[in-house]
Amino acid sequence: MTKKLILLRHAKSYWGENGRLLFKGNDHERPLNERGRKATILMSQYFLDNKINVDFIFSSTAKRATETLHPFKNKLISNFGYEIHKKLYTFNYYDLLRFTKKIEDKYQNIMLISHNPSIQNFCLKYVKNKKNNQDFEKLKQKFPTCAVVVLLSVAKDWSSIDKKGFELKKFIIPKSISD
Repeated sequence: MTKKLILLRHAKSYWGENGRLLFKGNDHERPLNERGRKATILMSQYFLDNKINVDFIFSSTAKRATETLHPFKNKLISNFGYEIHKKLYTFNYYDLLRFTKKIEDKYQNIMLISHNPSIQNFCLKYVKNKKNNQDFEKLKQKFPTCAVVVLLSVAKDWSSIDKKGFELKKFIIPKSISD
């Protein structure tokens, strides 16, 4: 049996009136901006339209991640619900790996909502089918906000996914589905 891992980068967030370079607030508490809210609805509708679902969703505790999670709570997308975890408020791919390796094996298909560069670096490290893969080339260049990558592993349990690696099945960005 294969394991499906969907990684979703949180949607576009608000940096305050002074913008990203002069931001002085609490990074953890930054909400989504208008574009981000629209992207979460668009992406969750894409999941519904394409019958993409998971057993369980795990989200970062950051406000922008939990707001991204909101439209994905639909029972047609997440069969058994969701949990919010501080360990997913990370910018290091190894933290994502460590978290994923501890997921209960009763879940075959999961989604993690987290941050960059951890998601992009996770893909760069563990995707096996890189050669002549247009999706891999795109995600290597940029992993935009609210983008999703669908990965499959032949690992029988989550604890060994790093040894088996992943096949990249899809890389979906909001811009590609909004046209």
